Amino acid sequence: SAETTTARAAAPTTARAPSVAAERAAPTTTRPRATTTAREPAPTAAGGSGCSPNYSPCLPITRDLNCSDVVGTVRVLGTDVYGLDRNKDGIGCE
Repeated sequence: SAETTTARAAAPTTARAPSVAAERAAPTTTRPRATTTAREPAPTAAGGSGCSPNYSPCLPITRDLNCSDVVGTVRVLGTDVYGLDRNKDGIGCE
């Protein structure tokens, strides 16, 4: 009787993805977070420099400011130095 030899095909080798544990253990590099700097809001009226802390949005610090110099309404946060809030409800130039 003839002996039959069957050759086994070699199992294909496939690259295995690293395990989750290996991925967690692997060192990672991180970039430092970008730092953002708050920009001063642009004045909403012409003239002056800097913002008055009494109004939002920014109103320039100047000798006098009228509602005709302001675009839209403003929130009065402190003393109404420009007299923009006639009815004293906290909203100027209504």
